[in-house]
Amino acid sequence: MKNFIRLFLLLNVGTVLFACTPVPTVPSNNTADTTPALLRLGTAGLQKDLLIDQNSTAAESRHARRADEVLFVATAEDIESGIKNITLDFSVNINCKDVGTSQVFSETQTAPVSGNGLPTKLTKSFTFKVANYRARCSRDRAVISLNIRASSENGAGAFTQLQPAGLVAVDPLKVATFNLHAPGNHPQSDHQRWGEQLGSMADVWVLTEVKSLSEAQFIASAAGMPHVKMHPGGDIAIASRTPLYGEQIRTIDPPGNYPSGLSNILSVTTTIDGVAHQIIGTHWGIRGAGDRQLCACDSDPHRLQAAQAILDFANASTAPAKFVAGDMNAYSGFGPQDHDGPDFNTPDFVGSTTEVDLLRSLFVDPFVFLNKDNSSICSNQRIDYVMVKGSYRPTDYNANFCAQASPSDHPFVIATFEAFDP
Repeated sequence: MKNFIRLFLLLNVGTVLFACTPVPTVPSNNTADTTPALLRLGTAGLQKDLLIDQNSTAAESRHARRADEVLFVATAEDIESGIKNITLDFSVNINCKDVGTSQVFSETQTAPVSGNGLPTKLTKSFTFKVANYRARCSRDRAVISLNIRASSENGAGAFTQLQPAGLVAVDPLKVATFNLHAPGNHPQSDHQRWGEQLGSMADVWVLTEVKSLSEAQFIASAAGMPHVKMHPGGDIAIASRTPLYGEQIRTIDPPGNYPSGLSNILSVTTTIDGVAHQIIGTHWGIRGAGDRQLCACDSDPHRLQAAQAILDFANASTAPAKFVAGDMNAYSGFGPQDHDGPDFNTPDFVGSTTEVDLLRSLFVDPFVFLNKDNSSICSNQRIDYVMVKGSYRPTDYNANFCAQASPSDHPFVIATFEAFDP
């Protein structure tokens, strides 16, 4: 009911409900009318509804969700010669994985026959149920797009045609991260299980503490992800269901002798649903200059350099959707922050680190955005992150997979995102 109320306010109650309120008529043979009808097309049921009229100079498009039922209402008005008809022309494209089908049709509302002439207002409505079209793709990833164009004819035979309105409905995108806990020397049975039980839930998976490309490829294959890129220095791999390209790398190496001080960054691009997505995987070091051991509660200038490098990669990318994921080994101020393990006499760290603050100045953290609490993560500290910037909004976050993630000492983290209109 809420959507219909919104649309009535949008298009005027008297215009839409002409069946309840008498609509004036004019003689149907008024050929002296030299101006076309006023025409507008509006929606209800979207996250951000649209309205197009005869003054609109460009097409408008919106994102729809899989369960949306979108009501379109076109209203034409001409007080001089009345309205003969309104037509809605539709083009629907359904892309199931690599197979596309199209459907073109139109619907026309003709003015009722009346001895008094033509009505000065006429409406035509149509409800687009995304789920009905999405069902044709079964479990495959799908893109449903609709183009609709409204036109009307007045009593003098003049036509008005609006700019097209468009809808695009894409499936939610799931991005995950997982630290394999090297050098755990885990058997292949663990790698197989991680892929089948954990990675299979995601569309893109950032792995850290990876020992080799072959190890990453084996795990990714078990997850059904044929595409893998790895940092040349090891440590980080990105697996995906769609091809990866445009690799960029960066390593921050503080003065010292231990490789655990390195902060590695791998950036790639992948095209999902016809749109470029930047995926940045990272693993920050646990030692500072001089091999100083760092706590997740410490702010460190070299980890801050890593955060800035990630921002530089993201700001330089033209992809409308950008994600960063991995093991940052640093606290954000949100979620469990037990920096001393079993020492329950020492309070947990309260606050954030400068490096994660810098990341969050550009990226959205789903844990924070969704107001999650510690029950959503099966760990005593939150140092593994998935964040987003751009045309997606977080809709779910889950890091409660510790049984499946064993024997790694990190939780598997997965976040779900839906495309939206800012």
